[in-house]
Amino acid sequence: MTTEKSPRRLILQVLVKEGMRTTQELIDDTGITPHRRLVDNASQARKDGLIESVRDDVTGLMAYKITAKGRQRLADIQAAEQQETEQETEQATESTPAEPAQDVEDEPKKWAGYEYFIVGGEGLERVFYAGSDFEGAVRAAEYEARAQGKNVVVYRAEVVGEAVLSAKFILA
Repeated sequence: MTTEKSPRRLILQVLVKEGMRTTQELIDDTGITPHRRLVDNASQARKDGLIESVRDDVTGLMAYKITAKGRQRLADIQAAEQQETEQETEQATESTPAEPAQDVEDEPKKWAGYEYFIVGGEGLERVFYAGSDFEGAVRAAEYEARAQGKNVVVYRAEVVGEAVLSAKFILA
């Protein structure tokens, strides 16, 4: 597959974006050097029907422009890469186990002043723990993460008014 750094792909991308370009303009726009490398790649792309040689009306120099086949090839490459990225993301999400909670020996001291901890998470059906014991909340989160096979979050609830509670996320 053509990669992002492929000279031919760079040539196709520039021609799609900028339109007709001379050899020197392609060198400037793509950064492909030396000159021979750009010319060899442009020649092969021309043989493959991805670009065509034309005469620049202003300078009279030979220039290149992308063909319909070249546009389609670039679109196919980008679509395939997008699909690969989505599959890799999906596989990473599926294969990533719930991370165990960090060692929390000092955490009860850090959060001792807060009244409530809530264990839950996106896509979970219910709140698994609500109480003032931070260690209990962590244990509940670890248990539920294993049991549910999903990430579980420990929230800190903070009093913000006389009888109104709001949940806050605790940074791990």
